[in-house]
Amino acid sequence: MRMDEDPKNQWQSAAALPLFNGGKVFGILVLIWHQQQLFDANTKQTLSDISTDASNIISAGEASLAAEKATQELKRYETLFQNAGWAMAIADPESHQLIYSNLAFATMHGYTQAEMRNLNLADTFSIEARKQLPVLAARAEKEGSFSYETKHLRKNGTSFDCK
Repeated sequence: MRMDEDPKNQWQSAAALPLFNGGKVFGILVLIWHQQQLFDANTKQTLSDISTDASNIISAGEASLAAEKATQELKRYETLFQNAGWAMAIADPESHQLIYSNLAFATMHGYTQAEMRNLNLADTFSIEARKQLPVLAARAEKEGSFSYETKHLRKNGTSFDCK
């Protein structure tokens, strides 16, 4: 049974974290989990630390002296990203074009990872919720991580709640 067909599969928590490079937001890390109120204070701090670490690694990757270390660290984070138990995606903060998503994010929306590369983050929000996207991206850039509630959309057109 696919993840999006399981009636018990109610996605309950969502968070957005900015990714910085040179002091400018270049992406947003989106996390979605099936448990309600997953993002307590300790979890928020851990996710904020991961966002900071990922931003630092990516920034370090641009420096030629740190390129090899950054590549190794990036592989480590990519493995973590792909195998995490919750859905995650990185999107451009202005255009909302999906840059990267893990298998859980693609599966919960009914897409393959290859299909996700051609989507905009707005394509994963219900039509009614798409107007929230610019506000959520701006808030992530300004405040850092935060939780939000919205409806998401599967490839087959069905929607589901994210709290």
